[in-house]
Amino acid sequence: MPKRKLRTLKLDTSVYFWRVDHVHVAAPNGRQCVEVFSAFHEGYPRAPIRFRFPQTNEHGGGYPGNSGEVIDYRAPSWALNLHAPRVARLLVEVAIASSWSPHTRRSQLVLENGFDVLRAYPERLAEYHVAKASSSP
Repeated sequence: MPKRKLRTLKLDTSVYFWRVDHVHVAAPNGRQCVEVFSAFHEGYPRAPIRFRFPQTNEHGGGYPGNSGEVIDYRAPSWALNLHAPRVARLLVEVAIASSWSPHTRRSQLVLENGFDVLRAYPERLAEYHVAKASSSP
């Protein structure tokens, strides 16, 4: 199976490479769907950030309907399309604000519940949704 092509994100003077995957993991009641956003700084591929978005009763995933879509049903609810470059930027900025430092790490940083991580940054989510609403027709 060929490797999935990495997408490029330029943030200030830095370049990041990113992609979105859908995986299945073992869970107490069988298998669980998880959307995974991964990114790394150019030159530091061994120190990526990985946001995992597990599908639960409180959190929806895009598969099989909309690949890369993640939904938090808790109030206030929100949804993101992980394939959108604007969302990639949001996640990299949140990772940096959450102490991710690819220049000093020697291994990956996995954030097991991306929904909870993003809820810790409500102002960033609000900025994303305001920007998205103003760019809609």
